[in-house]
Amino acid sequence: MELQTLYRPVGSNELAWIIRSGWTRFPARLIKEPVFYPIIDDAFIAQKPVQKLRHADRAACIIRFHVIKDYLSKHAVNHVDADMHTEVHLSPDAIDELNNNIIGLIEITGI
Repeated sequence: MELQTLYRPVGSNELAWIIRSGWTRFPARLIKEPVFYPIIDDAFIAQKPVQKLRHADRAACIIRFHVIKDYLSKHAVNHVDADMHTEVHLSPDAIDELNNNIIGLIEITGI
């Protein structure tokens, strides 16, 4: 089974939900932010200070998680910022399936 590592800036509310899940799941999407867009390229995360990646509720940290690669192949990969980085865009109804394809724990990689 091949895994893909994904990254995401998360706000304090989302981080609290992840912690309550035992570091294994993401919450359902909010109406104001329906698309879930984990970042594939960690080089992009390293280039941008966290304050540039903030969500509406202020980014608390950058998280990393691993997903079964075959699962991700079902979803579109989008190139952002003139191909500087790539994201997977997941609709709100895909979050449960994403959660079921996370292998291991969600980890904090930066603040």
